[in-house]
Amino acid sequence: MIKNQNYFVFARRGEVTINEGVVDFPILLEAKEDIKSNFESYTILGEQCSPMKIKIGSEELSVWESENFFIVRDSPDFILRSGKAVKHILEVKRKLGPSKLLYFPGISDPYLIPTFFLLGVDVFDDINAILEGINKTRYTMYGRMRNENDCQESNVEFIRMELSLLKKAVDDGTLYNIVERLNISPKNTEMLRHLSTKHYEVFESNFPRYTPKILAGSLDSILRPDVRRFNNYVSNDYRKGNNADVALFIPCSAKKPYSSSKSHKRLIEAIRPFRNGIHEIILTSPISTVPRDLEDTYPPKFYDIPVTGTWYAEEKQNIRNVLTNYLKNNTYKHLIFFLPEDMNFVQDFNFSNSVFIPWNKSKSDEFAELTDTLREIPPANKVKRDFLKEKLTSIASYQFGNWIKPYLSEMRVTRMFNQFMLTLSGKPQFILNEEIGKLTIHKDAGKIFIGARKFLVEIDDFKPTSNIYAMGVISCSEEIRQGDEVVVHHSGEIRGVGIARMSSAQILQNKKGVAVKMRN
Repeated sequence: MIKNQNYFVFARRGEVTINEGVVDFPILLEAKEDIKSNFESYTILGEQCSPMKIKIGSEELSVWESENFFIVRDSPDFILRSGKAVKHILEVKRKLGPSKLLYFPGISDPYLIPTFFLLGVDVFDDINAILEGINKTRYTMYGRMRNENDCQESNVEFIRMELSLLKKAVDDGTLYNIVERLNISPKNTEMLRHLSTKHYEVFESNFPRYTPKILAGSLDSILRPDVRRFNNYVSNDYRKGNNADVALFIPCSAKKPYSSSKSHKRLIEAIRPFRNGIHEIILTSPISTVPRDLEDTYPPKFYDIPVTGTWYAEEKQNIRNVLTNYLKNNTYKHLIFFLPEDMNFVQDFNFSNSVFIPWNKSKSDEFAELTDTLREIPPANKVKRDFLKEKLTSIASYQFGNWIKPYLSEMRVTRMFNQFMLTLSGKPQFILNEEIGKLTIHKDAGKIFIGARKFLVEIDDFKPTSNIYAMGVISCSEEIRQGDEVVVHHSGEIRGVGIARMSSAQILQNKKGVAVKMRN
């Protein structure tokens, strides 16, 4: 019996009961002890396997099946071809489903295990560790090293510690950071690029909505699904929630949110007399273009990048693409680019009605030219703006979609129990979770989602308690990703609200594990 406890993309962590004993997975098999095979039979951890065939494209693969395992034995040596490795594993996983643990014998390269695990491989073996150890090759955190002695034991221990780390990374949502930053094997980077480009749709649909931190240490971070989600939204769907006709483009800051940094605080104070007619937009990497009203959400508040003053072609092109589309959907009479010298490349974008002003932070009058320019622009927006309502509306629109905006127009921003919330007739509808930059749904707002048929999880006729398991789910909205706020109902009757512990695809495929963690 398999008990799935946590997910991250296609990776999962949990327990499997084998012969009345409980084993944590992902599993490292000791080939000499845990696997018994010949041409006619196959046994894994004491479970007898039966042969079967599956068709993957034009290839027919031999698979051995036991009560808890699928073993793909005669899979081609796809490990030598990164693109095929990704496609092959994803197709095998889709074909066989998640009901059993997946094992490809002999692919346990320690510097590729995290990526194979991310792709959905549940079981690994010590075959390579033993062979390389006999040949006096030792696994280290810096790569393979030649050694004077036999390294079998240390190599196996290296993989055990690695799997222990990966289990924890699934629990705390940091698995992708580990995979992305493991650059010891070029094949790891190749596989991630194939996954992020050629298989983006299935990758994104299973990628969590939030992670604790984006460590954007390489250009490949532009391809992350959570980064691309944000860039795509700002590029195609974002609509400014104000009448400001001056767009002020400014650089990012090391501190997040940007407005809490010293430089942005000085800027905000300098433009305060004009701010009612200004829409501030931050240009950065890898998330390119961040309207001020979205700076408190994910990912703008939760990324970190190396700052060197050098911008690579891919980063410049990313900013150009998003910003060009953004300005097609959001119109301003004046574009002011107030940027440091290292961002002069933005001038090459040739936007009309634009003014470029250098931001030299070492000058005592760093804002003089900017304020002089703003003083010459006639004020167009005389109605005092509610910046907080703009922020909450923008966060809600990014989190749930633009469809929600009409429902928010009549709501008021209230501070209660030291939390900002959107209320209707004095009743809470959405509460801002400032720690993770998202809105939580109050049960009273459930009818909004029922009417829109969005972010819904339909369950059998029972009263949910702390957790809803996937086996009790009838259907769920396809837009749900792990970490999303959801409304739980039975035939339109609201049973509560909570947080999705899996994506909609995982809930419907797995039918095991916790689907929703209930709040009320």
